[in-house]
Amino acid sequence: MDESLKTLVRAWGEWKQVNGGMATMFFLDSLAAQAEQEDKPKRWVPKFGENYWFADFFLGEARETFLASKSAEDKARIAIGNCFKTEAEALKAAARVKTALLASEGDE
Repeated sequence: MDESLKTLVRAWGEWKQVNGGMATMFFLDSLAAQAEQEDKPKRWVPKFGENYWFADFFLGEARETFLASKSAEDKARIAIGNCFKTEAEALKAAARVKTALLASEGDE
């Protein structure tokens, strides 16, 4: 049984216990919200000593480093999700930021 179906079965069982089997829009709304949370991709965070790539937004390129300590730079990159397993992922992020910045020119 796939994870989405397991989640649905578990949630339905919990709902029946609390509400005597009555299905309402509230149940469907809460189930939809739970499914939406589960569908969001988990952000990857490097482990101590692990190499990772980040988008250098000043230069518009990808750079590789490793998590040697939780330096201010590492903490900032982790906090905004600027840590990637591959160079290609970091380059895509740099391109998205560049596109957003260019699109916002003149929006003052």
